[in-house]
Amino acid sequence: MNSNIFFVASSMIILANRLTEALLVPLFNTINASLERRNYPKLPGLILMYASWLLTSSLVALTGINFFAAIIPSPVAGLILTAIVCGGGANLVADVLKREQANA
Repeated sequence: MNSNIFFVASSMIILANRLTEALLVPLFNTINASLERRNYPKLPGLILMYASWLLTSSLVALTGINFFAAIIPSPVAGLILTAIVCGGGANLVADVLKREQANA
């Protein structure tokens, strides 16, 4: 059972990372380029992190995956914590991949 939870968690984190990189990052970069051309300040990177968490929250809500079901009796709290863990893990994966690309 624990290895199954680890596999599902890892899969959700990787899926959230790939969707963020494919959908949100290009949109974020396009918006920032447009703002810069118009001499407006760029959006802070924190907005991208929140958008990633929102995307991950949608995935968690659609799938109903709750990593904390065994220890937290409230399903809503478990889903919220699962979304936080998966969204944060996606950001961690992105940071590690960027660091590896910079070192190459």
